[in-house]
Order: sequence, then C-alpha cells, then structure tokens
Amino acid sequence: MDNYREVELLAQKTVGDSGTETIDINVDAPITELSVKFGLTNAGAQSDDVPPECAVSKIELVDGGQVYFSLSGRELTAMAWYDKGYWPAHNYSEVANESQWVEWPFQFGRFIGDEQYAFSPIRLLNPQLKVTWAKNALHLTNVCTLEVNAKTMQGVTAPSKALLTKVIRSWSSAAAGIEEVDLPTDYPFRRLYWRNYSVGGWIGALWTQFRLECDVGKLIVFDMTHLEMLNLMEREWRQAEYAEYIEVDDWVMHYSHLGTCVSGAVLPFSAGCIGSASTTLPGYVRMIARDYDGAQMSDVKFDVTFRGLVPEYTYCYPFGRPDDPATWFDVSKYGSVKLKITEALAGGVASVFVQQPVPLP
Repeated sequence: MDNYREVELLAQKTVGDSGTETIDINVDAPITELSVKFGLTNAGAQSDDVPPECAVSKIELVDGGQVYFSLSGRELTAMAWYDKGYWPAHNYSEVANESQWVEWPFQFGRFIGDEQYAFSPIRLLNPQLKVTWAKNALHLTNVCTLEVNAKTMQGVTAPSKALLTKVIRSWSSAAAGIEEVDLPTDYPFRRLYWRNYSVGGWIGALWTQFRLECDVGKLIVFDMTHLEMLNLMEREWRQAEYAEYIEVDDWVMHYSHLGTCVSGAVLPFSAGCIGSASTTLPGYVRMIARDYDGAQMSDVKFDVTFRGLVPEYTYCYPFGRPDDPATWFDVSKYGSVKLKITEALAGGVASVFVQQPVPLP
C-alpha cells in the first residue's frame, strides 16, 4: 500500500429538517473507513433524550436495489463503539440553544488499512450512500448539517469482500413471550448485535434471556440471562464512556446512552454550585446540584462523563478471534439459525443486526 488519502464525499452542508440525502461514492480506491457527521441545534427549551442519533432513522450503502449496509443512528453508535473500543467523536448537549453533533465511522475491515477487507466502489455499478433523518420538535428548524468523508487506500488491489453490517429485523417488544429472529445463513458472522430502547425502561426488565441456536437445538451457541450477558460484555470490551452537557435540576434522574450506567462524574459550569451523580438505577443517573449552603439548585449546566455497559442499549456477541476470519461463525453449515429473546415488557424499539464479510461483485 502506498498511503492513505482523505476524500471529501460531501462537504458540510445545511440540510432540511427531514429528508433523504443521496451521495454518490465516486472514488476509485478501496475505502477502509467512511465517516458520516450529523449535527443539529436545540431549541429554546432543555432538550432531554433527543441526541443526534435519534434524528437519523437510517444510513444505507446501496448499489441499485442491493442494500449492503443499513443501520439507524443509535445502531451506528453502538456498532462504532464495539468496532473501535471507544465512543464516536461527539458533542452532546441537552442545554437550550446549544448545538450538538456525532460523527459515525464505518470501518469496513478488521482494522484501518486492512487490505483483505475494504469497501471497493469500483466493483459496483453505482454505489451510493443514503442518509435519512427527521429532527425532533425540541430542535431548531433549518439547522441540521451533514458531512461525509472517506479514508481510502492507495496502491491496493480492490478487495473482493467488506465487513458490512445490516439490520435483519426491527419490531416493538412485547410484554411477555419469546421473540424468534431468523438470521441469514449466507456468510459467516463476525458479530451479532441486538438492542431494545425505551425511554424510562430498564433494558434488563425489557429482555431477560438470550439464546442462539442452530437447526432446532443441534447447536446452542449461547443461552444466557441478561446479567450473564452483561458480564460477557464487560469481559470482552470493559466499560464504555462518553461526555455530555446537561442542565441539571437537583435530585432529578437523567437517562443515559448506556443500558447499564455504572458511574457519572460531573463538573458544574456555575460558580457556587456543588454537583454529584449517583447510579441508583441501571441506565439512569440521579443528578445532585446544591449551593454551598445545601439548598437545591435548578437549571445548572453540568459537564458530565458517563461510564457503563451496553452502549445505546445494544448487546454484542463476538464470534471467534476478531482478526482471524477462519474462526468466525460459519452459519452456512446450518439450515436454520435463530436468536431467541425472552421479552418481559412492552414498548421498546427492538432490532437485530449482524456484521458479515460480504462479497462484492
């Protein structure tokens, strides 16, 4: 490989309050990583639980009618964290009139510069990136922004495969029962993801058991409770961390981007304020804001760092060694592969998505 080149596919532009932007991928060199940056601005009221992720319903890589990659904003943040081991570049703020943004990286190989796995536009007829969004009522009008960049590899033969991630199924979680999701058996699995998001709902109460089985029980890859899966998440990846600006009222619960929030460190912007945070419930942090005399305070701007597990309420199961394709899960050996999820509470936005090494034409 000669070197990398940074290619601007779409210079930052202001887009409408909702819509779909289609960007042609007119590059000849293989793309090892693509990044999409999306931003918006809060209106004149405190904007709780409406980060940039919630506005982006879908980002797709397509070639004609073939969809190679498809995730929502929240799913993208989770995938990026599991791929990178750190939170995507971001500036989250729930403070009135402040801007916020997030930049999602799509890594098409096992690492940056992977010459075996990358997205090769020249192998496709008309590769395009499609971004679909709709701002929340708590965001200002006419201020959404979009930017797309690519890191290409020079002097490399275009790889015939890329690590691509796509939603298999989305649904609303039910109050009770077992949800069975049929998974594809075309290409090996590198990672399997499943998520359930509900504002005000603890993820451990929404789902209680996870089972991956092949050919009606011929092979059971895992059969684990929510807590057992949490332990696996921490063993494999440790804890996630991100920062955010929020307006704090004393003794009010704040809902985080983490299915299980372990800790929150706070820094008040206002003089004369003492702040702290306690994780009394998974996913929530109770914010404390007092003056030096111990009196409660309201609408105090805090810089908060949250740490915990299950980013964007998304579990991830890794197959084999991440850098060794020979150890990934060869699902083609089986006629049926199902993820069975035991549900306990209704109202969650649920989805299952999978990362596979997908051949390009």
